[in-house]
Amino acid sequence: MRTVPLRLAWWLAVPLAIALAVALAVAFDRAASPAHAQAGAANFTVTPQQLRINQRISQAAIRRANELRERLDQLAGGGAAGAQGQPGPQGPAGPQGPAGPQGPAGIADPLTDGPYPGETQLADALQGDRDDGRANSEDKWVNDGTMQTSWVRCGEGRVAIGGGFGVATDAAAYNDVNVVMSAPAFIDAMGNIVSETAAASIGVDIPNNDFAFRPNAWLVRGFYEGAGDIVVRPFVTCATVDD
Repeated sequence: MRTVPLRLAWWLAVPLAIALAVALAVAFDRAASPAHAQAGAANFTVTPQQLRINQRISQAAIRRANELRERLDQLAGGGAAGAQGQPGPQGPAGPQGPAGPQGPAGIADPLTDGPYPGETQLADALQGDRDDGRANSEDKWVNDGTMQTSWVRCGEGRVAIGGGFGVATDAAAYNDVNVVMSAPAFIDAMGNIVSETAAASIGVDIPNNDFAFRPNAWLVRGFYEGAGDIVVRPFVTCATVDD
């Protein structure tokens, strides 16, 4: 059996419904003609009441045609949307992306140490691969009215990234120590504090010409006003810095 497409069926159904309405209207019209109209007469009379009846029939036919069109649209897929389906399974992982750019230079192998000047020499206490040129000052602080100095230096190729100091004495003597400077420094192999005596020779290229430098030591300066001598112990944190 041959099937008529739904859209074609709609175009056929609407004209048929309207034609049916008109045929019904004519039939009722003829049935309501006055009795004196004889067979074969060409003229007939339609009353106002019959016209109103014909109008209602036509309107009903149009409503039926509209209902039929809506039904055909639904059958053709024009109805309300159905419920959402379940999500599908997760797909496989994609290929690995390319490696990112090289990160900035880092700091490696940080180490903090502090000698006891006049009692322990840092270089003498080193062992194995740590015997790399680290050193420290040797003098204790004394009360002679002059500025006293303690320092500790990193090994070759290492950078001082921090530091400080401590006082190896009884708490009662702390007030006798007056530290005026605790700062990074650059000290050469002969123990010369180059960052104070020849800063331009170790300065890096910066716009303000302040002779910024890369430190390799920590320097402590101050005065001692107590009796005898005292150990002011400098500390430095050294690390390997990749440029």
